[in-house]
Amino acid sequence: MIKDLFIHPFKQRTVAYYLGLGAAALAVIGAIVYAITDFGDKSFSATAFVVMLVGGLAYAGVMFTEFEFMTLIPSAMYVLGFAFALNAMLPPLSDVWNGVSFIGGNAFVGLAFTIVFAVAAILGIVTAFMELGRKKA
Repeated sequence: MIKDLFIHPFKQRTVAYYLGLGAAALAVIGAIVYAITDFGDKSFSATAFVVMLVGGLAYAGVMFTEFEFMTLIPSAMYVLGFAFALNAMLPPLSDVWNGVSFIGGNAFVGLAFTIVFAVAAILGIVTAFMELGRKKA
């Protein structure tokens, strides 16, 4: 049975499995692009980058194990990454809101990646409550 998971990890999987895979891909790609677009300003959080990258890569544990609660680990990482990105985005956003340039930073980039990380977190949470295993034949 475990051998089948390594040979055919995508065979007869449910929709939730692919939603989780999409969330993992979004987290990894989003984290990499987030690091690339770091302009050294105050809208970037290195912690959000690391947590989202680890969360996306942790989905491999879901792919190759049948542990029922394994989806909680990537989902928790996505939520933490979203929280850290939101925390880093708020000071530049307050500058935009108040019409001043006191703190600095790119509020648009921070807001865009906060939304990307929020989508990954929502997909991860939805996946955690759905059946991930193989379809019943």
